[in-house]
Amino acid sequence: MERFKKFIELADRAVAISESDASWETKYDMIFSPEISRAIYETNVDFDWCDPDADYVDDVLAFVFAVKAKADDIRLALTSNS
Repeated sequence: MERFKKFIELADRAVAISESDASWETKYDMIFSPEISRAIYETNVDFDWCDPDADYVDDVLAFVFAVKAKADDIRLALTSNS
């Protein structure tokens, strides 16, 4: 259960970064870092995302969209089991 909570916490951090006023390059560097994306992968929670390999904006938005969708789904499962 802890890995799912960690995933949600990291997903929320990624969303907050993506919605910040920072430049897209900074958002990209922060999200695709050991502290966020690598930590997300280390939770071993499966999620699907397609890397558009386009620019900072597209990469950040695609990753964050997929992570947020999975986190929202996990939240639903956790609240229905409470």
